[in-house]
Amino acid sequence: MDRLQPSGIRRVFTRAGELEQAGRKIVHFEIGRPDFDTPAPIKAAAVKALEEGQVHYTLSRGIIELRKAIASDAASRLGLAVDPEREVMVTAGSSNAILISLLTVLQPGDELLVPEPMYLFYLDWGELMGARTRAVPLRPENGFQLSAEDLRAGLTDRTKVILINSPHNPTGAGLSPASLEAVAQVARERDLLVISDEVYDRIVYPPHVHLSPASLPGMRERTIVVNSFSKPFAMDGWRVGWLIAPEGLVDDLENTQHRCVMNVTSFAQYGALEALRLGEEVVAPMVEEYRARRDLILDLLQEAPEIKSFPPQGAFYVWLDVSSFARDDLELAEMILEEAGVAITPGRVFGPSGLGRLRLSYAVSREEIELGLKRIFKVLRSLK
Repeated sequence: MDRLQPSGIRRVFTRAGELEQAGRKIVHFEIGRPDFDTPAPIKAAAVKALEEGQVHYTLSRGIIELRKAIASDAASRLGLAVDPEREVMVTAGSSNAILISLLTVLQPGDELLVPEPMYLFYLDWGELMGARTRAVPLRPENGFQLSAEDLRAGLTDRTKVILINSPHNPTGAGLSPASLEAVAQVARERDLLVISDEVYDRIVYPPHVHLSPASLPGMRERTIVVNSFSKPFAMDGWRVGWLIAPEGLVDDLENTQHRCVMNVTSFAQYGALEALRLGEEVVAPMVEEYRARRDLILDLLQEAPEIKSFPPQGAFYVWLDVSSFARDDLELAEMILEEAGVAITPGRVFGPSGLGRLRLSYAVSREEIELGLKRIFKVLRSLK
């Protein structure tokens, strides 16, 4: 507990709230959640379930109707043949799915390998149960892709799990087929489990195409695919996600979930069922808006050539290199917030390679993007 500090993102968000309470206009680039409301038919389905008395415990694996819908979605989008009764479990979001997976398979002293920069809690979850997290570098000059050589360099005799995330938070990169094959090659060689966090898999921008490592030869039996309704369906507060895993492992994962949360909120599962029924009908307009925002940001960044950026292939983040301004990224983020009224996440939150970087979330309106970047540019030009 002494090592686990409050989230760096939460620190920025809290200070931004204090400034807003004092009457300041703040542009929020720090929070990685959709700014859209949950589509009305999804909310209506949950309300209907409530009115019909769906308010009690469900199976720990989740209602069978939702598990069947998840299996159908996996078949159509990922090319995976999944048994909804034996290989699917509904979870309280993707974070819960990963935490339960690690609780189930890791013992004290085991190690998990995670590409870095990384979503900030990846580092902590293994450590909470006495395991150790080892980082594999994602290099900007390689487009934040993975190689078998880098993965092997991070292995020890205690390595048990490789945890990957694509599309990636914070860089917006999508792992290429070559990167995924590198993961698969190392996992097969060393008999490792792969946990694939695919929470942004519907938010991708052509020509990038999402591919799950579970679809590669020899990987279905050693991969846990994790996903959530939070990002694509604007349901982050609902806390509904899922995992797909080999049959025997799901039995163990269910035992863990039963002891942690019993089951996911009953009526929320019926809202999630409606979300999958609607699918691209509700997701596509939001993704198109994210794409337009991404393009706007990339256009605006042409006005500040000192800021280097990576064009996102998915998710809704831009990873900015501001190292040329000779300022600590935390100091720079605090300066931008205090002087310009723009909340943005310092890169160090995501690991050592984030020093000199900032993560910008474009889950805000185009008007806010233009205002926020104008303010940021003003601060940075004053430093130059």
